[in-house]
Amino acid sequence: MIDIGIVVLSYGAGNEQARLVDSLIAAGVPAGRILVVHNPDGTWTGARPVVRADVAVCPRERNEGYGPAMNAGIEHWLTRGLEWVLLLTHDVQLDPEALEELLAAGERNPAYGVLGPVLVDTGTGRAFSYGGIDMPENIVGHRLVRPASDDDVSACAWVDGSVLLLRARAYREAGPIESRFFMYFEEPDFCLRVRNAGWRVGVALGAVARTAPGLTKRPLAYGYLFCRNGLRYAWRTGGRRGVTAAVASQLRMSWYFAPRPYNRRFYDRRFRRMGWPTAAGIWLGLLGAARGQSGPPPPFVRRLTDIGGT
Repeated sequence: MIDIGIVVLSYGAGNEQARLVDSLIAAGVPAGRILVVHNPDGTWTGARPVVRADVAVCPRERNEGYGPAMNAGIEHWLTRGLEWVLLLTHDVQLDPEALEELLAAGERNPAYGVLGPVLVDTGTGRAFSYGGIDMPENIVGHRLVRPASDDDVSACAWVDGSVLLLRARAYREAGPIESRFFMYFEEPDFCLRVRNAGWRVGVALGAVARTAPGLTKRPLAYGYLFCRNGLRYAWRTGGRRGVTAAVASQLRMSWYFAPRPYNRRFYDRRFRRMGWPTAAGIWLGLLGAARGQSGPPPPFVRRLTDIGGT
């Protein structure tokens, strides 16, 4: 077995990660190489998730978001001298050969510091990400079409944090995952620093994972966090000009999502229902960015969505 430690970030009632953990062990991962880091849901703290007795658990005292929890898991494995760390969120499903394909791609391509799989939407069964890209008109986005490549890895700007394989050396050189975002944009920011440190970022085209994009699950919080954090990322990558373009982009997006009479732009009912919450979240995110806010969304946004945060 290649030297790898796995971090599963769980959240909620305490048993959401059971299916993923069981699938990893069924795929041949030793239970001792799995660490479950659990963020409480905001209504209770210090709870211990329900896991197998032979799987290590790191319960967090409060929900500080994706970055601090994943950093704690990564540091756990780096102190043990492992070469690779795989980050997973509890709601992801790995295809049977995905882990093997990711690790093999990493071993064959030593220039890559971060790798991810092809992501498939569990709701539609369609691939929605062949890697992340920077988009001046919308800050960032997913590559929707399989790239033409004769290699097993296709370079990209960033990969989604639901499944992210990182090389220990790349993490040490790039520094920890940003802790102020809470959710969204940690991956583009981290992968940017990985690339600036001289490593490549890419997608292993033979590996497939399945998950549900966050927009359909939490439109209000998604709109807020994507806008607020996106403007911070735009400042880091493009300065004043980048922020100006990002603000214009977010205003266009809010207009696009805001429902209008007799407008059937969204033929998928999921997207029609989330129009107003997403638009409202974007406007709140613009205000939050102007005020320099960071961390979790405001309390009323958290209460109206499926996320916590303290």
